[in-house]
Amino acid sequence: MDSIVKQSIDSRKQAVLGAYKIEKQVYLDKLDNLFNRINELGETCSDVSDFEMKFASSLLNQEYISLFTEFATTCEPITYESDNSNVQSTKDYILEDARMEAKLAFEDVTMPARHAAREEFDSQMRDIPVVGDVIQAKQTFDLFKKFKKNKDKSE
Repeated sequence: MDSIVKQSIDSRKQAVLGAYKIEKQVYLDKLDNLFNRINELGETCSDVSDFEMKFASSLLNQEYISLFTEFATTCEPITYESDNSNVQSTKDYILEDARMEAKLAFEDVTMPARHAAREEFDSQMRDIPVVGDVIQAKQTFDLFKKFKKNKDKSE
């Protein structure tokens, strides 16, 4: 049998066994009987798409659904404990979203004023005799360094 077909069959069986506490032997026998016949169908298939097509149109699919329904109505569902300590409540999520929206709106509104203040600061710094010369020298050095780097990459 193709390994992917086997995996498909096994996942169906695990879906049942993982969802319900099947304690009665009669139910376990029904499950084994059904999956023995599904395995026989899987042996006749060349690949998973062939199996899925044959399984979907076979009575085995209807029997699988019926058995799953029977377990759902007669067996106790398995509950799994999970650690939800890092999951935000809906209220916390909405508050966090509103906080981020307010922050982004504030940044958008204040951006022109902050830009103008930064430009004014830079302009005043350049007007200071020694500091202005140092800034100009650094900018010139960075510019030539960028040209040199581009030249080295092209060679």
